[in-house]
Amino acid sequence: MRKIEFALATMAIFLLFGTLGTMVSMSGVVSAAEKNLVFATQVDITSVDPHQSSGTLSLKGVHPMYDTLVTLKGDTTEIGPCLAESWHLSPDGKTITFKLRKDVKFHDGKPLTAEDVRFTFVRHLRAKKTGASALLGKRTSEELLEVVDTHTFKMGLHKPAPIVFAMLTSPWYGIMNKDYITKHATADDPWAFKWMYNRECGTGPWELVQWIPNEKIVYKRFKHYWGDDSVWAPIPKVDTITIPIIKDPSTTVMMLRKADLDMATGLGADDYERLKAIPDIRVIEFPAFYFAFIQINTSRKPFDNIKVRQALCYAVNYDELIKYVERGNVTRLYSTLPEGMWGKNYDVPKFSYDPKKAKELLREAGYPDGFETTLIYSPERYMPFEQASVYIQAYLNEIGIKTKLTKMAWPTQLDTMRAANFDLALQTWTPYYPDPAEVLWYFYSANVFKAKGWNFSFWDNPIATELVERAESVWDKKEREKLYREVQQIGVENAVYVHLYQMKNMLATRSNITGHIWHPTMWHKQFATVDKK
Repeated sequence: MRKIEFALATMAIFLLFGTLGTMVSMSGVVSAAEKNLVFATQVDITSVDPHQSSGTLSLKGVHPMYDTLVTLKGDTTEIGPCLAESWHLSPDGKTITFKLRKDVKFHDGKPLTAEDVRFTFVRHLRAKKTGASALLGKRTSEELLEVVDTHTFKMGLHKPAPIVFAMLTSPWYGIMNKDYITKHATADDPWAFKWMYNRECGTGPWELVQWIPNEKIVYKRFKHYWGDDSVWAPIPKVDTITIPIIKDPSTTVMMLRKADLDMATGLGADDYERLKAIPDIRVIEFPAFYFAFIQINTSRKPFDNIKVRQALCYAVNYDELIKYVERGNVTRLYSTLPEGMWGKNYDVPKFSYDPKKAKELLREAGYPDGFETTLIYSPERYMPFEQASVYIQAYLNEIGIKTKLTKMAWPTQLDTMRAANFDLALQTWTPYYPDPAEVLWYFYSANVFKAKGWNFSFWDNPIATELVERAESVWDKKEREKLYREVQQIGVENAVYVHLYQMKNMLATRSNITGHIWHPTMWHKQFATVDKK
C-alpha cells in the first residue's frame, strides 16, 4: 500500500511541477537555488482579472498581483494607506479625494496615475460580471469619478457610504493598467475581458508567470515593487510561489510528508488531525470570518412559517456536529455576524438542541406528522458538508421531517439557489471586507434577491430591509452598530437561518516556513510576509 501511495504522489508531483529541479516560465528558467514556496489548495480560481473573479478563493489568486487604494493592517480590521498615501472626506460625506503615491510602477514599468484609477473603476462598472460591479454601482457612477491631476483622484458617492473604505480594500478593486488593457482591446471586446481573463497588469508584489486552469498557478516576485516593508506594504521574502490544485486530500498529505509541498489548506478535520502527528509539520489555526449555516428558502411552504423555521433551529445537535464532524475546530455561532466583526449582537436568542421543543413547534404549525423535504449541499463549497449533511438528515428525521440529501457541484447548487428551486441548503459565507454591511445587507435586505443577488433566503421583511439599507449611509459608527444589532435580533427571532458554527483558517505547513499572516477575510496579505528557511 505504501508503495502505491509513493508512486501516486511521485506521479502527482511530476504532473504538477514537471522537472523537480527547475521551472519554466515566460521569463525563462527559475533556478532551483531560488526560494520557491509551494502552497497546495483544492479549488482553482475563476480568472486572474479582478473584474471577472468571483468568490473568496479567486480573490486569493488575484490579490498577490494587484494593489488597492487602501488596505488592511496585517490581520486586523484597521484600514490604512496603500496606493493612496492619504485621502480627504468632504463635509457632506459624499466625496473622497485620494492622493496617490508617486513611486509606483506597474509590472510593465509604466508609472501609476490617476487615469489608471478612474479607468479601473469605470471598467468595473461596465463589466457587470460579478457582484462587485453592482456594489460599486450602488455607491458611485462614471460621472462621479474624476481625475484632478496626475496623482489626485476624486470619487463622488451617490450618498454617504462609510462602507466604501472597507470595500476598497478588496482585491476586486485592485488598480489596473489603463494603457495595457487599451492596447489589447478590440471592437468586439472594448474592455479586453477575453485578453485579461488569464493575464494581469497590476502593481502588486507578485507577477503572474503561469496559470494552467485546474492544475497550477505560478507567481514570481516583482523586483521593482514599491512596498516599504511596513505593516501596510510588506516586501516578499521568497522568489516564486507555485500553487498546485490538488483535489485529493490524501495526495496533499503525502506530499506534505515528503516535503514536496510547503503549505496546504482546504483539507478536512481528519486530515489536519493526522498531520498534527507528523514531525516537521505544523497545523496553524487563524481566526476567520468564515461560517456555516443552513439556508432556508422562506418563499416556499412550509418554510414561510416561522414555527417551522424555529423547529429546524431546535432540531440540530450543534455540540455533536462540532465534536464529531469538525473535531472541535469550530465555534458555535448564534447570529449572522461572525465573532471578531464589530457590530455583533451577543444578546440574540440562543437556539439549542431540543427535539421535543422542535416537535411541539411543528404541531403548532400544523405539521404534527412532519413533512418531506430536500437538503442540497456541495463538498466543493466546504468539504465537511459531506459528513455534516448526513448528521443533519438524521436530526431532521428525528422530529418527523423526512429529508432527502442531494449532492451537487458548487456551480449547480449556486444556480439552483439563485432560481429559488430548493428547500434547504448547506452554505458558507465569508465577507470580502471587514464591515457588517458585507454580511447583513446580503442576508437581510430584500433588495438583494430582488436584484438577483446573493440572498437566497428570499425573506422579505420591510423592517429588516430598511434597517440594513439605512445603516449603510450612517457615518456615526455607534449608530451603525445599534442598527446592525437590531437587525440581527429580528433575524434570529424569525429564524431566517439555522446558524451552525464559525470556522477557522486551518493551515498545514512545514516547520521551515515562517511569517504567515492570514486575515479573517481569508485573502488579505496571504503570501507577503512568508519566508522559507
